[in-house]
Amino acid sequence: MSDAAREFRLSTPLSEEDVRQLRAGDWVYLTGVIFGIRDATLIRIFDKGTAPPADLRGAVLLHTAPNVRKVGDRYEALSVGTTTSSRMERFTEGLMKTYGVRAIIGKGGLREGSQEAMRRYGGVYLTIVGGAAAWETLHIEEIEAVYWEDLMP
Repeated sequence: MSDAAREFRLSTPLSEEDVRQLRAGDWVYLTGVIFGIRDATLIRIFDKGTAPPADLRGAVLLHTAPNVRKVGDRYEALSVGTTTSSRMERFTEGLMKTYGVRAIIGKGGLREGSQEAMRRYGGVYLTIVGGAAAWETLHIEEIEAVYWEDLMP
C-alpha cells in the first residue's frame, strides 16, 4: 500500500467501521452534527455525575470553548475554534466506553492511554491545524442547540 494520504468523506454519526478504516495521515472530511465540548462540560458529566443532554453514540466531539450569541430563537457562532486536548485527556476513555463517542477533534494530540482506549473501543482522534478558528467558524452551517448555557465562556 502507498504511503500517500487517503481521503475520506464521512457523515455523523460514525460507525466503528468508519473509524477503524482510518490511518494516521488520512484526510477526513465530516458532515453532520459535531458536538462542541469544553472541559467544564466533561467535568459536569464525569465528576458531577450529570448525564449528557444528548445521545453521544457515534458522536464526533470538538474540543472547544465556543463563543456563540443568541439571536432570537437561534444561535450564531462568533468564534468556535479547536482547543488543546490535553486538559480533557482524562475523559477520553469514559466518553468512548460509557457513551459510545467515535471521534474527537482537537489540537496537540493525546497520550498513549487515550490512544489505547481509541483502539479498544473503536475511536479516532482527528487533529486540526492551530490558528484556524476563523476558518472553522465560517464552516459551521447551523448551531442546532446549546446545552448548559451556564458553562458558556
